[in-house]
Amino acid sequence: MDHFLGIDLESWALNPAFRHLTPMGRKQIDGGATPRQIERFLDELRRARQRVTWFVASELFTWDPQMIRAIAQEGHEIAYHTHSHPEPITAEILEQELANSGEFLATFHPLGFRAPRLLMPSEAYPVLARAGFRYSSSIYGNAGRSFVQQGIVELPVSSAPYAGGAAEPQRHGLSMSFLCRQFPYGSGVSLGLMGGRGVAWWIRRQERAHRRSNLFVHSWQQQPMPAAMRRAQWRMAATNPLLFPYFRDVLSSLRYLLERFQFKPCRTVLADQPGPGLLNEITRGRGYNVRHSP
Repeated sequence: MDHFLGIDLESWALNPAFRHLTPMGRKQIDGGATPRQIERFLDELRRARQRVTWFVASELFTWDPQMIRAIAQEGHEIAYHTHSHPEPITAEILEQELANSGEFLATFHPLGFRAPRLLMPSEAYPVLARAGFRYSSSIYGNAGRSFVQQGIVELPVSSAPYAGGAAEPQRHGLSMSFLCRQFPYGSGVSLGLMGGRGVAWWIRRQERAHRRSNLFVHSWQQQPMPAAMRRAQWRMAATNPLLFPYFRDVLSSLRYLLERFQFKPCRTVLADQPGPGLLNEITRGRGYNVRHSP
């Protein structure tokens, strides 16, 4: 059974602690960590001969366009993760983020979207539809049961009830009430918490019920981290202990999963939807082809 895998490509320098800086100031804080993290993930994907979806915060494209083009040139899907990773988003904020992402959108024509922290307001779906997007992966739930929301196909990130059965959609991120009812095994926090073996157990449990899984990991879930970003991480974790599992380097855990499961880009969920239009988008290659600027 094939599963979905996404990499949320965002520098830790995009978190609110550095919001007051200019884009180039945030690039300086990043200290070259993001290009190194990208290359490590690409190495693992090359070794496993797998292609996945990269949900890109497009400010990184302004830092170094070739860094993002190189991902697409290896056959991975490029999707959209807002421009500057604001959290939470509203329809108005999303419209401004799209306006700031003009060159990125014109270069990659992404089909897919992921909301920061998987906090997806219903008012954002019409904005995405008007901008030409076809799917979102911005809530938790049963990845085997995608659905259409205001013209956008929603592919849930995998969660599952502790007692078994299929998950119900969860639209409000990792709240405590949600965590008491379901385990978000598709989240990057779970890979940091349980490692590859633990997440593999959940995937196989869902496979026995003929349910596919949709996982994601953040590009910054690697070590070492620049000192300024490491200090910001610990300050945030002091007020939110749920962040601690994110500090674990997950590269070996991801390798474990890539060696045991077959993953595919999230855009392939469109093949499950009725109508030739969505299938034609896949064959035309939107989200893969790179339009080089003159």
